Amino acid sequence: MAGKTRVAIVARRRRFCLASVPALTGTGVPLRRILLLRRSGRAGTRRRFLLASRRREQNRRRIVEQPHSIDGRWVLLVMIGSIALWAVMVFGTLAHLREIAGGLDPFDMRPFGYDAVQARTLLAALGEGGRDFYANVQLRLDAVYPASYALSRWLALWWCTAPGRLRAAPIPIYLRIALLPPSIATAVFDYAENFQIARMLAAGPGVDGAIVEIASRMTLIKSLVGAVNETGVILLVVMVAMRWRRQQQR
Repeated sequence: MAGKTRVAIVARRRRFCLASVPALTGTGVPLRRILLLRRSGRAGTRRRFLLASRRREQNRRRIVEQPHSIDGRWVLLVMIGSIALWAVMVFGTLAHLREIAGGLDPFDMRPFGYDAVQARTLLAALGEGGRDFYANVQLRLDAVYPASYALSRWLALWWCTAPGRLRAAPIPIYLRIALLPPSIATAVFDYAENFQIARMLAAGPGVDGAIVEIASRMTLIKSLVGAVNETGVILLVVMVAMRWRRQQQR
């Protein structure tokens, strides 16, 4: 009880002292008003500082965790171009090479590789004209396709993992970047395969078995990495489509 009385007395004395001082020297502003302004100024400064800090943190998260998404129309356009080039090769140049070789599949259409006997048989069946067509037409088209493949799949993966597509929370940037190497690796091994195929075409039916072994290995690795990458892209696209459909049904 004594403690409460003392607190009340101190509070009354403080109010009395503030009210009894009419103004600061030469200002004409009551001391109570000055103290209140000072307190409000400090509170306003603290509030502005907190708002600025919060704004900087939001901007940092937007840059690091939520990078701007790529326009889906560009992703679709690049993907259509890559698929169209693939269709031209599969149903055009490679189909023509299969006809020239009497039904034998070209090297690009053998995902599980080939041995020296199979390679020499194909080179002999193609003949000089078929080998020239392979080197000057098919390989030139295939010089563009790996780059278009890597770009289209890279854009698709980046678009699918943008904030709000797979889930409401943003996907960490390092996880999004970790999805990109398979697309690049597929293109690299495709170029390596093309280089070895060009060597086999230049050598003809008497090609060295070591060259065939390296070419077959590049074809096999390209096929395996490409299959893994395509599976990942398709799964992500399906997941994005399913989430979009659920949102539309709500």
